[in-house]
Amino acid sequence: MRFIDFIKSLSEKIDSFTGKEVGIDNINRLSKPAYFIQVIDYKKEFFANYKERIFISVDITYIPENDENNKAEIYNALDDLDNMFEVRGNKILKVKDRCLTLKNEGTKIVDGLGHYIFDLDLFDVYGTDLRTFDNSIETIKEILNDDDTELTEYELLKKLELFDEKGNKVSLFDENNDLISDEVFKKLSLFDKNGVPFNYKIMRNLKMKLKK
Repeated sequence: MRFIDFIKSLSEKIDSFTGKEVGIDNINRLSKPAYFIQVIDYKKEFFANYKERIFISVDITYIPENDENNKAEIYNALDDLDNMFEVRGNKILKVKDRCLTLKNEGTKIVDGLGHYIFDLDLFDVYGTDLRTFDNSIETIKEILNDDDTELTEYELLKKLELFDEKGNKVSLFDENNDLISDEVFKKLSLFDKNGVPFNYKIMRNLKMKLKK
């Protein structure tokens, strides 16, 4: 995921939600009222096996239409921004195919301008993995380092450890020991212990194999 992906998603969301001008380059060229996106901090920490951690801190500045007696206008605009991110009790920004949770949200007024500040902290995949997860029992055994030829693909999948973008372990099976539904899986971004993405196509192929 690239820096411009965050800016593009945020700009489009503000534009569609508020209908007001959104700028990222020159705050003085905007027609009031308007929003200006400023990235306070942007860092990447690289790990082995095609994995990186991205931290980004954003300040959305609201430029009010009125230069004086504008506190009510500014607070209303900041409330609108807060509501814009609301998704079932969470503050979410969708970037490409990822739904990212806002952290450390805060608002303030400084020198007649409103500020809505938040952080994003996520794991992502970078580079090209030359080792493919080809859906075969042999590949799964290689990942598990398991030479037991008697195990079924179902049993191998039960042993397979997968993790979300935060490093939390996630099971492919529900409480009834059935593979999780497509709807549930599509909401997840999963990786094996080596950081190789485990995608929807793989899940679908494995389901087809298990039905045979």
